[in-house]
Amino acid sequence: QGDILPPKKFIPVVNRLGLEKQFDLALCQKVCEIAIQIEGIYRFSFNVSPFSLRNESFVSDLKEVLAKNGIAGERLVLELYENRPYKEIDRYRLILEDLKTFGLRFALDNFGSPNASFEYVKKLPVDMVQFDREFTIAYNNPKTAALLKGYLQAFKAMGVETMVKWVDTPEAFERFRQLGVDYIQGFIVANRPLDCEQLIKKYGVKR
Repeated sequence: QGDILPPKKFIPVVNRLGLEKQFDLALCQKVCEIAIQIEGIYRFSFNVSPFSLRNESFVSDLKEVLAKNGIAGERLVLELYENRPYKEIDRYRLILEDLKTFGLRFALDNFGSPNASFEYVKKLPVDMVQFDREFTIAYNNPKTAALLKGYLQAFKAMGVETMVKWVDTPEAFERFRQLGVDYIQGFIVANRPLDCEQLIKKYGVKR
């Protein structure tokens, strides 16, 4: 009917049909097409299925997409998320390290939720950690606040950037700014999503 479908509705269909690789490759191609029209100071961060990233043919196709579009890999941040650690973690690390030679950056999404992110931050070449929204909505809980402060100190020492999501008020923005969070996501910094045409119009390369 022309309505926008959220990921929670269409991703399960993609997964059920075994189309993760095709979907993720099409997504990467679309992001590259948009990115080359946007000022170079902006990065594009998006989720890619771990099943795709561990597929040799997908990795090869992704390299071709980057080369064909002439996009600097540094402008792309691939967000990783899965519920349990991958058994062949050394193989996974080698794949990501190979892609990092193209400049690609990697972020662990929903850090702190019941997933594999803590194990991955120790063993994979990640550049950023994106905290689960629980750290925002339950920050007044002393245990949650203490955990966040500890994680921020650890990641700063490791040279890993940090992001807090669901920040919608000036008070929350100032709280996380003072804590030293690198990036904020939420309505306080972007009050509405932009479609591709709006994005290009607002941030497009000046010719």
